[in-house]
Amino acid sequence: MHQTKIGITLTPRHCNKWPLMSVGLDDFLLFKTRLDSTKTYTMDHPLDLGEHVLWVKLEGKTNADTTETEDQAIEISAVTVEGISADRFIWKGVYTPEYPEPWASQQAELPPEITNTTYLGFNGVWRLRFSVPVFRWIHEVEHLGWIYD
Repeated sequence: MHQTKIGITLTPRHCNKWPLMSVGLDDFLLFKTRLDSTKTYTMDHPLDLGEHVLWVKLEGKTNADTTETEDQAIEISAVTVEGISADRFIWKGVYTPEYPEPWASQQAELPPEITNTTYLGFNGVWRLRFSVPVFRWIHEVEHLGWIYD
């Protein structure tokens, strides 16, 4: 077990109501709320060696929550691991949107997963897979060269 500290900063975009979202780590729901301002959620937990998943879920958005000038969405502003913040941490995340109908059927092709995004505009889940110990993961993500076991 390694004490691991991870933070994620989320910024809401809203149309007629604030986005409903959840934040979790692995199979555990840590926070569920309407995001009404930019907030940082920090988890400081002992984690087993191996792979883990930090996730953010946008839920409850309807077609009425988007207009021509406004959208209900969540932006991931920062991910901080052990006090280190880097854009590459966010870009390592994979977003699995739930496209709304009938819009989805009218599109030529929609990707089932989106990488390198900070904007969650559809209901769905953004997942960041990382491994513990996290300094090894940070080293790999930041392309800092060889690492010895």
